[in-house]
Amino acid sequence: MNIFPLYADERDNIEQDQKDDPAEYSSLSLLIPRLEAIEQSRHGTVAKPSQEDLREIWESEATVGVGAPVPRSKHTKTQK
Repeated sequence: MNIFPLYADERDNIEQDQKDDPAEYSSLSLLIPRLEAIEQSRHGTVAKPSQEDLREIWESEATVGVGAPVPRSKHTKTQK
């Protein structure tokens, strides 16, 4: 699992929390653009998941048992 699906799902909540307290999530807000730039430079596709991608990711996550390795999906691979 990477941070992009979680951030995509929670972006509105994070931004609202930051309106109330600008320091909240400030490190994450600085980190995400840097990670997106790295992902883009590697021609990756995970930085901007679609709603369908998010649904598939969360469905896949829901089927993983405790202690089991998480299978890699098309969303975790970068293209070269």
